[in-house]
Amino acid sequence: MTEPARMASLPLLLTVTWSGDRAHFALLRESLKRSALADCPHLVIVHDEDLPLFKAFREPGLTLCSSAAVLPALVERRRFCARRQQERWGRRATTVAGSLARRFGWPRWVRYTGWHTQQLCKLAAVAGSDARTVVAMDSDLIVTPHARVEDFLPARPDHILCYEDWQPAEALSRKVEHWQTTACRLLDLPLPEGDKRDVYYDTPFVFDVQALQSLLGWLDERYGRPWWETLIDCPPRQWSEFGLYRAWLRHRFQGQVEWTDRSRAGYLYDASDADQLARELRELVEARRCHYVTIHSQSNGRHDWHPDDYADQVRALLSGA
Repeated sequence: MTEPARMASLPLLLTVTWSGDRAHFALLRESLKRSALADCPHLVIVHDEDLPLFKAFREPGLTLCSSAAVLPALVERRRFCARRQQERWGRRATTVAGSLARRFGWPRWVRYTGWHTQQLCKLAAVAGSDARTVVAMDSDLIVTPHARVEDFLPARPDHILCYEDWQPAEALSRKVEHWQTTACRLLDLPLPEGDKRDVYYDTPFVFDVQALQSLLGWLDERYGRPWWETLIDCPPRQWSEFGLYRAWLRHRFQGQVEWTDRSRAGYLYDASDADQLARELRELVEARRCHYVTIHSQSNGRHDWHPDDYADQVRALLSGA
């Protein structure tokens, strides 16, 4: 394969982030540049008001973009106002506001918080991409030296690759149950049945651009309005862009999808002890040979750790590997 052809075949990496995850994002970028994915183009969408904090990351291969360039103007204005409301109310009161909105439909502003609008950014960016494949990578992801471009490419060029993780249905969290119920409702599908459910809502998450475009086009036609309005009107925190896309694949593209087990990806939930985290990360990278590890972000304020607490251990491990 010639160099231009090889570059054209690379997937587009996509990260939607904000100031609260800047330190996580710095580790993601370091790990990417040490990996076999270093040549993949990386589109980074940042909340407009946080954009100056990320300009230091500009370099060849990375495109930095404001949320204002991706979201509809109305959504961007309401996102900014919702952030100010969150800062004024605090986390606990925002949680209460979300509960009220799910039950009574008010207050409306909680539907435009960062968690929701970042999902809209991902969908809009994928739908508008010239690439065939876009891989969403959250800021709290670490790419290990075992990662390969082939992790995101189907074996057959006319197929679609998507990760899955089947777990017992009785272990389903209420959050995931809501996500799956909302996806079925929006797509006019019966609720899932059986003893197991696909619960992969992590990154890396692989999008086929044409399949995603067909989903958004169907939503436009089915509900007679822009797809993002339909999603914004869903109860807050009860819809997932990943769950909706995967349900669409199973409904419309089942015979074309290469479902891939998530065994290449690991997850660390507790980073409060840097030494313990380093040991667990080493186990994932060296023993299990994971390609991707998520170190749970504390940017929501629920935890007392910060990426700076364990960044040196992560760098040392990646350098040694």
